[in-house]
Amino acid sequence: MDVDKAEAEKRRIADALEQHGVSDECPACGGRGFALAGYSTMPIQSRPGIGRITSGSGFPVVVTICHQCGYTRSHALRPLGLPEE
Repeated sequence: MDVDKAEAEKRRIADALEQHGVSDECPACGGRGFALAGYSTMPIQSRPGIGRITSGSGFPVVVTICHQCGYTRSHALRPLGLPEE
């Protein structure tokens, strides 16, 4: 992905988070501002306590990191209206 596309993607994600009322205040340190780390998949266990992940189960998330303390949070793409590609 070239720089212009990467910046446009970051802006699209930031806009989606803002439109859905996501605060840029960190719940851990009270600092302001999160950086976009990238995408990941949140794995889902087939049932609590088994410690195994069912192959192929999970949902895509965007991961953000607090500029001040490094607190990491994730947001599911679908509720934000972002494509799950």
